[in-house]
Amino acid sequence: MREWGFLFFDNPNFLRHIVLKDIHQLLDFCKRLGPSDCYHSAAYYTNPAVPDMSEKNWVGCDLIFDVDADHLDTPCKKDHDIWICNKCNNEGKGNQPTTCPKCSGKDISKITWICDNCLNTAKKEIIKVVDEFLISDLNLNPENIFITFSGHRGYHIHVEEEKIKKLDSNARREIIDYITGNGVDPTYQGLAQIPGGLIIGPKSDDYGWRGRINKYAVRFLKEADESKLTEIGLTKPKRKLILENREFIVENLSSTNKFIPGVNGISWDVAKLKINDWLKIVEAAVKLYAGKVDEPVTADTHRLIRLPNSLNGKSGFKTELLRRDELEAFNPLNDAQVFTGYVKVKIKRAPRIVIDDTSYGPFYDEEADLPMSVGVFLACKNLADILTNLKQ
Repeated sequence: MREWGFLFFDNPNFLRHIVLKDIHQLLDFCKRLGPSDCYHSAAYYTNPAVPDMSEKNWVGCDLIFDVDADHLDTPCKKDHDIWICNKCNNEGKGNQPTTCPKCSGKDISKITWICDNCLNTAKKEIIKVVDEFLISDLNLNPENIFITFSGHRGYHIHVEEEKIKKLDSNARREIIDYITGNGVDPTYQGLAQIPGGLIIGPKSDDYGWRGRINKYAVRFLKEADESKLTEIGLTKPKRKLILENREFIVENLSSTNKFIPGVNGISWDVAKLKINDWLKIVEAAVKLYAGKVDEPVTADTHRLIRLPNSLNGKSGFKTELLRRDELEAFNPLNDAQVFTGYVKVKIKRAPRIVIDDTSYGPFYDEEADLPMSVGVFLACKNLADILTNLKQ
């Protein structure tokens, strides 16, 4: 059985170690107590109600991954995330400072927002993790992989496959390291300088991290400008070589039929780049393009995860359960909405938000008549108070 946990609107404490045996008990619990957020354990226990984790008798755990826009480098954050100093009311956009630049105060609040860009970035990461790593490399059954929109700024993956349920935390960290490229050594993946001075490397159609290193290096060279090449430690002459010969380098690395007799790989000996230059390029490319997942969530074999198809108390959005083939078309700002009707709200302040293809705001110290989905979202963010329901 699973353990259940709940958060409430009027109580900051997490209620957990609950046993609910079926959907009827779950619905009855929610009707009676009205939680803001519902969770269940990824783990299975024989005694889930026991508070002491060592006495719950752990028997297995689903493999869970979390991708959150908070952990992704999205340019839109500087446009819609807001921080406010609670001492002097100074405010700004983008990353929250540790101290207020105006009064040096440390009591700083942050309004973390969502938009199409950050949600789509998180979705692309989830697709990459599922397709490239879980299905292609780890050979997990797609029928056992379930995806949920978290109801806020990201996505969760639930892998319910018997062969992985007994994995301990260390084994799950190994999977995370594989997905994120932590510890990937390009020299063990075929990038080397062989006797005679020729530099060889993997082909784009090689399996696993060999092919990935090639594709990531090509992508990096296509996208990098001079500042990025400087950042990774390439000298000015090498930067000039790359920028002037970009297409030639990319074409050579993208070829899969330029075999070298007796060598497992192709020539990376192009544009007078040395082996150390390639190592810098590959290291930067892996860091940029490898999977971005939250390690503690996957490694924790006692983790509570948000209940699929419940509501997220931070947004009022549905934690939508999805199959892989539904993911591309899914738009949480439209498809995760459950509330209908209209409300009058008193708004303290709020950035612009687009819900159901309609733009609302920005707002500052004003009343507004809004769709219920928008009003609930602002209220969940503690940016507005709902005054009254309105007739449709």
